[in-house]
Amino acid sequence: MWARTLRALGLPVLAASLAALLATTGASAANPGDPFLLGQDNSITGFTTSLSGAVSGPQLKVANASTARTWCCASAISGLLSSSNPGTYSDAVAGINDGTGGPFQTGVYGRQNGSGYGV
Repeated sequence: MWARTLRALGLPVLAASLAALLATTGASAANPGDPFLLGQDNSITGFTTSLSGAVSGPQLKVANASTARTWCCASAISGLLSSSNPGTYSDAVAGINDGTGGPFQTGVYGRQNGSGYGV
């Protein structure tokens, strides 16, 4: 009896399950431990996302390869501190280098190939 009922409901149940799956996979990461979704907003409040490891090169590399000519403001990384009163020594982007091994270490490095500024 169950087999006949399951066969009769098979297509509608499959369609409903697929629709529910598609509706939830399009959602943004919203809870600690949810996957980080590239190309979508990943909003979460009250938690810090960390990336840690030990590599000889960049830990995270972000590249903006847009060839669109615009009048202004292309960037690979943008930091926004949206509080209207964030407090003393608050930064939208902070660069911290705890190294003590040499004179040419920086917290933030910038390079520009034209006539502008790196940082």
